[in-house]
Amino acid sequence: ALPEEQDAVNQPLLATGRMPESPGECLIDDMYARTDKVELGQTVELFPEDDGALSRTAFTVVGTAKSPMYITLDRGYTSIGSGKLSAFLYIDRDVFQLDYYTDAYITLKNTAGLSGYSPEYTDAVKAVQEKVEGLTGTISQLRLEKIKQPYETEYKENKEKFEQERADVQQQLADAAGLRAQTVSEMICVLEKNGWIKKLQSPDDRRQALIYITDEGKQARLYIREQRRKRADAFFEVLSDEEKQTLLELLNKINSEREG
Repeated sequence: ALPEEQDAVNQPLLATGRMPESPGECLIDDMYARTDKVELGQTVELFPEDDGALSRTAFTVVGTAKSPMYITLDRGYTSIGSGKLSAFLYIDRDVFQLDYYTDAYITLKNTAGLSGYSPEYTDAVKAVQEKVEGLTGTISQLRLEKIKQPYETEYKENKEKFEQERADVQQQLADAAGLRAQTVSEMICVLEKNGWIKKLQSPDDRRQALIYITDEGKQARLYIREQRRKRADAFFEVLSDEEKQTLLELLNKINSEREG
């Protein structure tokens, strides 16, 4: 972004044309403009990685400039595209829609007149650098909490709703099976963990969950039924067919009396 104050650091040095006067105008890297023959009045289009970072992406070139941030031919590197920056562009700061800063450039009063390569300059900068870096953790945490807050509120509300809905479903199953709700809950957890059932939200009532038996569950059901049949055959093999028929009639009579 273009510096707001005239005495701000990293002021661009105008090479040709004029300074931007509206959000739709820009300054472009003078070296890039000469190499790629970018002319004044030409429109350049930006394709930011974050679509919401800029309020507009097309700009009219009204001037070329040199920047103290780039004192060599190298323009730096990036994590997108070819991985190497080709040029810099200055645009109006109001075009940016970010609610945070990505860079900070700081000047120190006690370094005026010092050589940037002297031990005194290095020590002065290091002392301030340590203080600033010590604040970054706190600032980052505060921003993280700000971002998370609305989502955490929604998550908490949905979690409470989910827990209530799950409790309602488990109670319904418990009533139908004549078991305690906790017992049903434990059984559902085991079946779901084994991949034998799947729980989905009801499309008609978000307060309800639908339980479906999976293909693995169907196979397990057939296997269990077969094993139960084999154990029953082994258990009753000491009885004759007539005795088995008599036992079946007696059990049916007992069952009828209980249901009556």
